[in-house]
Amino acid sequence: LSVCLTGFGSAAKIAELIEEHLPGLREQEVEIICMDINLSGKTEEDVQRLVGNRHVVAIVGTINPHLESYPFIALTDFLFGDGIARLRTLLGGTLIDPALLHPSSAVGQRDVPSSSDTDPPLLTTGATPRLTQRSELVREITHTLSQSLLFLNPTRAMPLIDHMIELIEVEVGETFDIDVLAGLMLHLACILERGIQHKGVLVSETVRTQVGQQFPRELSICRRALQVLSTQIARPLPDEEAYNIVGILRQVDIFISG
Repeated sequence: LSVCLTGFGSAAKIAELIEEHLPGLREQEVEIICMDINLSGKTEEDVQRLVGNRHVVAIVGTINPHLESYPFIALTDFLFGDGIARLRTLLGGTLIDPALLHPSSAVGQRDVPSSSDTDPPLLTTGATPRLTQRSELVREITHTLSQSLLFLNPTRAMPLIDHMIELIEVEVGETFDIDVLAGLMLHLACILERGIQHKGVLVSETVRTQVGQQFPRELSICRRALQVLSTQIARPLPDEEAYNIVGILRQVDIFISG
């Protein structure tokens, strides 16, 4: 399963990324299904009913839906860490180290993803300067998007997106974790790619309710930042996307279901 807030956009790009790094999946009868944030309010049984008789190998995405029975691989792990190796292991049906299923359980802080000894130094040590992590993330996402987007020029757009996120960070008063940055950057790039053309539901009722009630200040900040970005690109952007942006920023609370 490839997941994001809406089920299209970031999830679709992540699906393309998986196919790029793991060619031949279709020949092996492995299907990548894009799903939206609403699966976070469902049990494992509900998700299994949605996918029919298919066996769910893993969930890859910008946001963790916290479903215990399904291994989750974050976008940053897929780009920089052991995410590809973990997914290949899961697909191969080999003996799986339980630590591979939920590596974050062994990590004390959320902004230091699990990694192996062979990983590049980018995310393997807390001593790595955050600026280096961020610049590497921007570069990698720019490269990834340049392979798949039809209209957007990622090289020109990513600095604007990064600046928009910096504006939000200043007003909110915090620096976001690398996983949150990855989700935001990919989501914003997909917003710019599709513009106002998409006719589907942009914001789920779950996100709208939770954000409106719990994070009105962040919602106001993200709306202003979205307007700045819209002015910079001289193109209107859906105001409702501010809900999704806050949803990514405060994803921990979004995924607590009653």
